[in-house]
Amino acid sequence: GWTPEQVDAVTREVVLEVWLGPGTFEQQLDGQPVFDERERSHMADVRGVVLGFYAAVLLGLATLLVAGLGARGSPWFWRAVGTGAKLLAVGAIAVGVAFFLLFDTAFTLFHQLFFADGTWTFDPATDRLVQLFPYQFWTETSVAIAIVGLVLTTGVWAVAQRLAGPRGGPRVPDGALASGG
Repeated sequence: GWTPEQVDAVTREVVLEVWLGPGTFEQQLDGQPVFDERERSHMADVRGVVLGFYAAVLLGLATLLVAGLGARGSPWFWRAVGTGAKLLAVGAIAVGVAFFLLFDTAFTLFHQLFFADGTWTFDPATDRLVQLFPYQFWTETSVAIAIVGLVLTTGVWAVAQRLAGPRGGPRVPDGALASGG
């Protein structure tokens, strides 16, 4: 019974809160809570998964920065970065295809991995969370995330290839990976 404008405003608030916080999910419409306690709890868990993703990205970037400084921009370092980016691109393609072709299975597996049993199943007839964020939203979002991941990893691969120089360039120096090398 909500207008499209109300649905848009509430869903925008929820998505922003997932990505930026605070993670309470206490949206209201006409003075009434949008979500019940169980839905708010699940969304707080979703926010935790997003924070875990942020932490993994920051750890990866820090590791890359430290390794890059240690390697002093050597071609072998950039070739390794390029190889890692190619592997991530293959992973993004695999995840995108899985979510595109086998969405129900992939969605269930994702939730089984990241959420406690019984905390992520909702009834579309009664629960606003799945009414506001239906099946189509998640299929499109999953594919979009995979595409963004593919674009980013392809960009990193291209930059790394350029910085590595020609394929016949210097290899990993003997002892470079050994302690003090």
